Amino acid sequence: MRICNSEPGDIEHTIIVPPYIRFVETRSDVNIYDLRLSQPNISYVASDVLHSLEHCLNVALTEIMGKTFIGTAPLGCSTGNWVFVSSKVSFREFEMYLKSAIYNILEMTEVPLCNKHQCGNYRNHNLAGVHDIMLHLLNNNEKTSAILHFLED
Repeated sequence: MRICNSEPGDIEHTIIVPPYIRFVETRSDVNIYDLRLSQPNISYVASDVLHSLEHCLNVALTEIMGKTFIGTAPLGCSTGNWVFVSSKVSFREFEMYLKSAIYNILEMTEVPLCNKHQCGNYRNHNLAGVHDIMLHLLNNNEKTSAILHFLED
């Protein structure tokens, strides 16, 4: 997975190469990241996988980061997730936390909070799909010997 930094809205969807994590901007002491997993207008993440990924990331990053983690939300185009963290967390710290979260998610045996009391669509989940994405992120980066790296602009 690559990491790149650019201005909000300054992204050409026809030339980006996922997977990557991109710092978008800081708003009201919140750093916003774009975690892109599939190629816009070419492919998308299935809704059950994207929904499960949201649950898994929220739980894994909360366990790792505590109150400095704010939350995630699926991108409307179903190609990844927004990730929101405290602006007190540096880019490098977040990189480390996300790497740890990937490993924690691979150890999950069920989707967290997947029940009718804690999820508004608890039947729409796919942990195997999330594990496939996490493994893809890891395998994609063995070539670079790092889970996350910068995308050169």
